[in-house]
Amino acid sequence: MIVKVNYGRLVGVGMVCGTLLLSAPLDKYYIPKQPTVVYQTTTAKPDVEMKFRADMMKLSPQKRAKLKTYFQGKMNRAVDNKNFEEAGYYQKLITILEQLQKGQ
Repeated sequence: MIVKVNYGRLVGVGMVCGTLLLSAPLDKYYIPKQPTVVYQTTTAKPDVEMKFRADMMKLSPQKRAKLKTYFQGKMNRAVDNKNFEEAGYYQKLITILEQLQKGQ
């Protein structure tokens, strides 16, 4: 759509209002960029995972099940608090416990 503007009238209207209409800074009308949120999950380091797995193998299946329930609660609280790094850490520990439960 092409709109023809009579600039003579535009300047005349600006002068009547006491200011030039196009003199206002345009940056105040721009919507600021929203910050980009990037979630990165950090899991346990391999040496920590190996030690955790070795320690868990020494426990009875009942104790591992209790520990898994405890970690699930901690993970859920971390998610509720939007602490996704902590939640990812607990998820990895839960995965290790599940693998031990399946005999892997």
